[in-house]
Amino acid sequence: MFIVAVVAVRMMMRMMKMMMIMMMVMMMMLLLLLLLMMMIMRMMTTMKKKKKTKKKMMMIMMMITPMMLSINDYFVQMY
Repeated sequence: MFIVAVVAVRMMMRMMKMMMIMMMVMMMMLLLLLLLMMMIMRMMTTMKKKKKTKKKMMMIMMMITPMMLSINDYFVQMY
């Protein structure tokens, strides 16, 4: 009975760790999304003046995709 309890506690600890990591990553993702939204909004405002927004958007996307990939890689390594 005691051994089962210990195992359960260990499992709980692992779950807690995983949850913490998930929360951290979710927060990071949300922050990134917020930044993206702000950037896009700024672009929209500047779009009326300039027509070079598509290039800028592409640049931002190129910058953001590796970040997302790296976060995913980090996740995989944690497990």
